[in-house]
Amino acid sequence: NDQYMFGPAFLVAPVTEFILVKIMVALLLAVASTVMVIISAAIFGFADGNTSFSIDNLEYIAFYLLQAISYIMVALLTAVLFKRGGLAIGIYFLYSLIIENVIKGLLNFKAGTTAGRYLPLQSTDELIPLPILKNVQNQIVAPPNQTVMLVVALVYLSAYIFFTIRKFETDDL
Repeated sequence: NDQYMFGPAFLVAPVTEFILVKIMVALLLAVASTVMVIISAAIFGFADGNTSFSIDNLEYIAFYLLQAISYIMVALLTAVLFKRGGLAIGIYFLYSLIIENVIKGLLNFKAGTTAGRYLPLQSTDELIPLPILKNVQNQIVAPPNQTVMLVVALVYLSAYIFFTIRKFETDDL
């Protein structure tokens, strides 16, 4: 069959098509997650009858979508790097929950700066501050520039996609 989902055979190889489908599934999962967040926010917002509908801070929905895509793409990259499913899941959770937070703490403590906010997953986390800690955190450390953090997060996301495709193309199936 010379027909491929993403175009003629000379444009997209079957291996590349396979990984692109995986990336599209990751994007669909992120969009589905974002839709669930929107529905939950609407339900809880309307349940609290004391406030009127507002579209203030709507950019946080886009930031959440970017964060969901980033986390899923890191998981996909980990799965491609470590072929064994259990090992890939363990390494992903170890990195995302423990290792990156330890590195962030060490960078912020030893360097005396906020360099830890530029780590791969932390860059997307910085886009969405915790509402309860936002005021306290802003008194201790200057809030990050959202434009800079958005650019950093998009650069990391591009790197995840590039390295996932590159690793998948160079490996033997």
